[in-house]
Amino acid sequence: MERELRAIEAVLEPKRPFVAIVGGAKVDTKLGTLRAVAKRCDTLILGGVVYNAYLCAKYGIEIEGVSEKDVELAAELLHPEVQAKLVELPVVVESSSLQGCGCVPKEGVCSTPGVMQNGVRAIRIDELQRGASYGYFLDVAASAFDDARVESVLSNAASIFVNAVMGFTSSGFHEGTTALDHAISSNKLARKYFGGGDTIQEFKSLSPALYLSAVDDPTFYLFTGGGTVLKTLELGGAEELETVKCLLLDKDEETTHVMPKCMTLAECDCASPLDI
Repeated sequence: MERELRAIEAVLEPKRPFVAIVGGAKVDTKLGTLRAVAKRCDTLILGGVVYNAYLCAKYGIEIEGVSEKDVELAAELLHPEVQAKLVELPVVVESSSLQGCGCVPKEGVCSTPGVMQNGVRAIRIDELQRGASYGYFLDVAASAFDDARVESVLSNAASIFVNAVMGFTSSGFHEGTTALDHAISSNKLARKYFGGGDTIQEFKSLSPALYLSAVDDPTFYLFTGGGTVLKTLELGGAEELETVKCLLLDKDEETTHVMPKCMTLAECDCASPLDI
């Protein structure tokens, strides 16, 4: 727990420039984390449905699978202070269905020769048309991390915190998450913090060699707390967690143990332990 607390403190008081990458399947479960991280980071990058909802809110579009509630919540990310820090990933992968093309697409193109595309394509953010409706945005294209601005903020960061899976990996949309892991790992000097169970699980599953090297690399820290890490960031410090409060109770406030009445008497008829 001590190592976990020290790592959380490092995220709350990071070496700068500090890049935060946050994604998720629902905006409401990540909004608190986004608020907290946006205040502390120098650059914010979004992924998953969180990014899709943000795109809907900013560009006035509809994306399949993104609820009106999520779009309303994501509108908070349009605040000028957040916009000044937010770097958009410029290429996403659109699909007409959640199953995609049935394989692992690359840049929105089916990776199996001779297989029809099934409505999967890469689309640039600057090509989005206000008022238009789109299919499912199931990933970020790997080329998004070759973008000059994205590459610059990641390669020059002194601290990177990631709690995000870029794509719908269960349907084979792996390329965004894999590209993200490689982009982060290529910065050899930055302190890199991976938080959240899904984030680490996909890191381990999609980039096993990188994951194994990260386990022994002192510039990486892989949080074990999962949701507790995000809650701590929301609260502003580990000392606000109830479990930590209990551990930090002043020793002077320890419960006083009441001695049995017989132990206050000069003589006692209680059986001696030696007599039992």
